[in-house]
Amino acid sequence: MQFSFFLLLFVLVTASHASFLIFAQRHSQISELKRHRLWITHLWLNGIVWSVVIAWLIVMQFSLPRTLDVSQPLRWIGISLIAVGMIITIAISLVLNFQNLMGLRFFYPARTKRVYSSLYRILNNPMYDGFILILVGFGVWLGILQDFYFALASFVLLNIILASVENYELKWNPF
Repeated sequence: MQFSFFLLLFVLVTASHASFLIFAQRHSQISELKRHRLWITHLWLNGIVWSVVIAWLIVMQFSLPRTLDVSQPLRWIGISLIAVGMIITIAISLVLNFQNLMGLRFFYPARTKRVYSSLYRILNNPMYDGFILILVGFGVWLGILQDFYFALASFVLLNIILASVENYELKWNPF
């Protein structure tokens, strides 16, 4: 039950985030005041819900049943994947800053530039790839099968669906 509800919340927050970005992109002619209100609404609403999703995911790691029998060497690989995923995620967070993580360029295109440095030279969506590594790492380290489902959902929802919204100018699915 907890697993299904979490996946539903993950789908809804991804859809909400993408909807705000699409709306802002398609309505670039709205006044500065309306654009600012839309940005603040998006920032608070989706920022809070994304925070809840991430916190819930962390809490679930220690409450879901261990369903896989994982050897000690594999557990170390899992811990390594978590570490690499966290380093990628934190590094990209520092490169982009919080506002750009939340899609500022859709609301204020003149104020922002697309990032092509750092890990973006190698990966189209390094933060999303970091999330997937973290989820796979937790699955391997703790032996939780659901983490592999979360990683698959993350790939589909973030690397395919949300990335195609965020990278609309590329005209292809950048995964």
